[in-house]
Parts: sequence; structure tokens; C-alpha cells
Amino acid sequence: METWMNAAYDGEDEEIYIEERVPELMTTKDYDPSDTSHMAEAISEASKDDQEIIRDYIEQRDWAKLGQKLYVMSYNYMEHFAQMEAQREVSNGL
Repeated sequence: METWMNAAYDGEDEEIYIEERVPELMTTKDYDPSDTSHMAEAISEASKDDQEIIRDYIEQRDWAKLGQKLYVMSYNYMEHFAQMEAQREVSNGL
């Protein structure tokens, strides 16, 4: 039973580590969602729905919503990679 409890505790520690590490990684150059190359990559990987939303904002000349949409897409895209990196760090015992 003690082994199970330690495993559960370790898993909880890993989750906490990842939750804290992802925002840290997002402030680094490698995962910065405001970096134009990261933003371009996120846009190039956009779903059909996101592509239509982008097109609609452009046609409506709603630059504020377009900017917000592009940033959120880039943030979510880079957050995914930061999460994977944090999980890799946990797997490697960092």
C-alpha cells in the first residue's frame, strides 16, 4: 500500500511541476507566442474553422478581433509544445 501512495504522490508532484513549468517556458524565446515565426507557424497549422474566422475578420476589417484571434492561436499552439517539453523534463527526471 505504501508503494501505491508514493506513486500517487509522485504523480501529483509531476502534475504540479508541469502546471508551474509551462508558464515559465512560455516566457522563453523558444515558446514565446508573440514571436512572429511562432505565430506564422500557428497560422500555417490553423484548422479550417480558424481559417474561416481569420478570413471573416479580414473581410470585416475587424483588426482588433483578428489580432486577438491570431495571438490566441499562437499562444495555444506554443502552449502545447511547452506542455510537451515539461512532460519530457518530468520523464527525464528534471
